Amino acid sequence: LKLAAVALAVMATVVACVGDLSLLKRGWGWGSPLASMDRISEHATAEVAVSPPGISASPSTSSLPPASPLPSPSPPSPSLSPSQSPSSAPPLAQSATMAPPPTAPPAKGTTARPKQKKARSRGAEADPPSKYQPASEEAIKQEIAERSKLHAGLYRDKAAHPEFSNVILVTAANLAYFPFYRNWACQADSFGLDFVVIANDDESYHQLEADRVLPVLGHRVTEMVGWGNVKLDYVGLNKMTTVLQILTLTGLDVVFSDCDNMFLRDPFAPGVSLGDLIRS
Repeated sequence: LKLAAVALAVMATVVACVGDLSLLKRGWGWGSPLASMDRISEHATAEVAVSPPGISASPSTSSLPPASPLPSPSPPSPSLSPSQSPSSAPPLAQSATMAPPPTAPPAKGTTARPKQKKARSRGAEADPPSKYQPASEEAIKQEIAERSKLHAGLYRDKAAHPEFSNVILVTAANLAYFPFYRNWACQADSFGLDFVVIANDDESYHQLEADRVLPVLGHRVTEMVGWGNVKLDYVGLNKMTTVLQILTLTGLDVVFSDCDNMFLRDPFAPGVSLGDLIRS
């Protein structure tokens, strides 16, 4: 039995060698890892097939060339789950242990402050008056008399027009009428005229030149009002009352012009009806 088993093992070895030669003819080299695996597998199969139970047969492998070592498998690369993107993949251990770079403290005096909304300004309308008209009647009359005498003469050049030394030019305005007043004053300045302004409210009293503005004795009206409004009656009453105060307190003659009028030419020049009427 032993001799029969050995004979079978030798025959199996010969058959395996013949198979290796056929693989070599088909392009498989002895050094190919797949050919080596095939040979090892076939030898093991033949050995198991012919070895009876309890008897181990070791076939001779001296005629086989040494098999080349198999390449060592490379470590598997970490794979991402479908729900993970490259940006959401867990960081490497090396980067996980790195501390964040320190942030420099803010420079002294450069602490950020929250932005505050700047109050919206509408020029003179947004500025509260820093001074108010006098409260007492005596103080109001005193200012009217002093400032009227200061600007009497119709012209800035008093010596050039002595015939008008006892005449004063008067207009009136409140804050709502300031665009009209500025237009009126621009024309008056272009002709070299001198004048005073009746302030119908505290805002205009604050905005106008201190030595040119006249306070009022009656009700003060800030807004622009139309016909039929009782406040318009207050405005007209302030004009007439102030003109009356100038006449009685100073003895000056008064030329009154609303600020929504416009001087196209010098109204007091020689040859102009108003100027010639005053001279006569």
